[in-house]
Amino acid sequence: VREWFAFPSDIQNKAENELTQIKAQFAPNTKFCSIHFRNALDYRVKGFMLNKNYWYNAANEILKKNDENGSIVFLIFYDKLTPLVKSFSKRYTSVLTHHSLLVDFQMITLCDYHIVCNSSFSIMAALMDPNTEFNTLCPSIWPLQDGLYPNDVYHEEWVKIKTHKDIVS
Repeated sequence: VREWFAFPSDIQNKAENELTQIKAQFAPNTKFCSIHFRNALDYRVKGFMLNKNYWYNAANEILKKNDENGSIVFLIFYDKLTPLVKSFSKRYTSVLTHHSLLVDFQMITLCDYHIVCNSSFSIMAALMDPNTEFNTLCPSIWPLQDGLYPNDVYHEEWVKIKTHKDIVS
């Protein structure tokens, strides 16, 4: 699947160049964690939003795992720049990044760690990373309008972060 789904070299080059520019701003041993916020109007109106604490708890888990290994920078990918995204970026060392969908997708695959949400975009991007098995955190549920999907929709090796549906959603 990774071979079949490989992007053209111009997309890969753009993503690598963007990530190289970001990495140049930090110490050489810095690790990068992609974090995807899917929180546009359709998710809020249809009841798909995760509780905001999911992203904070997942970030804290990544930081806890990496205390001895150096610093972590969160690369924030988003569909809408909401107060939640802005709040996260102020709380954690992070870089907001918003390019074309293809460049963002490819940049996610190049990160050391991943925090995905209930979105096929970040899930597929994390799966394209050959080292994703133990470096990806995901929500414990997948909210729907009328309930929840079972918690086994994610790769079995991924770390599940307990969460629930946002009550406003």
